Amino acid sequence: MDRIAERTNRSIVTTRENIRLVPGTARSPFTVRDGAFRVTLENIHEDRNIYFSQGTPGRHDHKLTLHLSVLAEPRFAILGGGPAQFAEVVDDRGGKLREAPDEGRTLYFGWDITGTEYEASVHGLLRRSPKQGTRLATVSGVIPLRAVVERRRVEVVPTGAKGQKFRVGDDVLAIQQAKFSLTGDTTINLQVPPLEIRETDWRSWHQRVTIEDIWGNRLPRTGSGSERSGDDCYISGWFGRPSGWFNAPARRVIVEDWIVLEHKVRFTFKDVPLP
Repeated sequence: MDRIAERTNRSIVTTRENIRLVPGTARSPFTVRDGAFRVTLENIHEDRNIYFSQGTPGRHDHKLTLHLSVLAEPRFAILGGGPAQFAEVVDDRGGKLREAPDEGRTLYFGWDITGTEYEASVHGLLRRSPKQGTRLATVSGVIPLRAVVERRRVEVVPTGAKGQKFRVGDDVLAIQQAKFSLTGDTTINLQVPPLEIRETDWRSWHQRVTIEDIWGNRLPRTGSGSERSGDDCYISGWFGRPSGWFNAPARRVIVEDWIVLEHKVRFTFKDVPLP
């Protein structure tokens, strides 16, 4: 897709359902690939400050904010990670740029329950060199990520018994309530492992649960909720009728068993203009 986009002067637009080529939209030339991941330097923003407080009168501070986007293969899902970690940043006058304090350096996810799960945005802060170069000769580093690299389907047919338990990997879940209406609307309430086990559990359990009818059509999610009572944690999901001619009332709950790995995505850009 990247090669086709480059040859046709088009850009790739991704959604949860499809990947499209869009004419007339330029993409940043500062793009590198590292295995199943692609990192693009989208833009650089500069902040300039002069301080008048006692002890630092007239001190100047120039900070650069690098905006990077990370795109994984669509079979993966980016769960979390840290800010960009710079290994070498040198301008065209030989000045070395240092990392600025951590504020503002955040990994922004490009997805939620209905979003694009294989995209994320990263902000990295640098303090400009006193030599005031006009270009970055080299900027390299890594972006730490937690990504889902494999998904295994666990199918559960609710029996109607409250507290029906089933295993997903090393975790045990329980169905507290499952309502399947003849109109196609479905409500599901699950007890999930305590949140202290992993910091991403609350959100990821919502993403791992779907409802299918007897033909395998997925029901669209119309809402979700979370609740905690002491050490017990629950998630709820509301689903509508699947689209299309061939559908039927929901009959099974699908919970994905995720294999999650830690990975550091590498990037190196050369000859980058500075604002």
